[in-house]
Amino acid sequence: MTHLRRAGLGLALAVPLALVGVAQARALTPGPGPATTVSSVALGSARVSLTGARVRLVPVSVHLVDPAGVQRHPASTDEERSTSCPCVRVEQPFGGASGGRAARTVVLRLTGGTAQDGTWSGTFPVSAQDAGTWLVRSLIAGTIDTRAQGFPSGTGWVRLSDVGTAQPPALRVTGRAPLLLTARARLVRKNTLRVTGTARVGRRPAAGIVLQVRALTCGDIEGPGGVLRRVRTSRAGTFSTVVSTSAFAIDSGVCVTYGPTGTSLQTALYASAGA
Repeated sequence: MTHLRRAGLGLALAVPLALVGVAQARALTPGPGPATTVSSVALGSARVSLTGARVRLVPVSVHLVDPAGVQRHPASTDEERSTSCPCVRVEQPFGGASGGRAARTVVLRLTGGTAQDGTWSGTFPVSAQDAGTWLVRSLIAGTIDTRAQGFPSGTGWVRLSDVGTAQPPALRVTGRAPLLLTARARLVRKNTLRVTGTARVGRRPAAGIVLQVRALTCGDIEGPGGVLRRVRTSRAGTFSTVVSTSAFAIDSGVCVTYGPTGTSLQTALYASAGA
C-alpha cells in the first residue's frame, strides 16, 4: 500500500549568508538555580518562495551564555528517538498547505564564540509542500531550568514563550506545484525488497531526480542503516530498485526521500513503503 507523507524537509539551492529577522531575547531567563541563558534566536531567512522539487536549507542560530560552558548531552527529540543537543524545534503551529501540523528538530553545533558565550547553529529544509508560517517554538540546551515541567535542568524542552516575552523568529514559506512522491515495497526474497514508485510535479513527471532509499521507516530516517541505495527517476517519473538489509529493517519497511536533511532530523519530501 502506498503512503503519501509530508514532514512538518531537496536540492539545496541557496543558503543565506546573513542572518535576518533576529529575535532579540533579552527577557529570556531560565528560572532559579544555575542555568544556561539564551541571548538571542535567529532564522537565516524571513521569507522563502519555492516551486516544484526545489528545497531550501534554512539556517537557525541561538546565542547561549553559560559560565560553566554549554555541554552537549543526549536528549529526547520525540517518543522514539534521542540525539545530542542543544537543539531547537521549528514548527508550523497553524498547519501547512495540506492542513497538518509540521515540525523539524534541528541539532545545533557551536559555530562562533565559546561554549561559555557563543552561537550555536543548524539548518533545516523546507520545500514547496511546506507553505505557511514556521516559528522557532522551543529549545533544549545546556542547563536551562526545566524543573517546572518535571525534568531535571537541561533535559526537557522549553517553549520560548515560557522563558521570555520575545516574539519567536518566523519564516514565511510560499510554495507552488510541489514535488509529490509515492512508494511501495514488495518482498522478493529473504531480507530483500523491490521498491518502486513515482515522482511528479503537478501533472508532470519529475524526470532525472535522484532519490534515496533509506532503512527503517520515515520516522527513523536518521537511524541505523542509513541510505541503502540511490535511484534516479526515469523520463516517466518512475523508479524501481532492489535493496537488502537486516530483517529488523525489512519488517519496518523503507523510506524514499528527496534531498538533504541538513542538521535536521527530518527531510521535507518523503514517502514510506511498508514491507
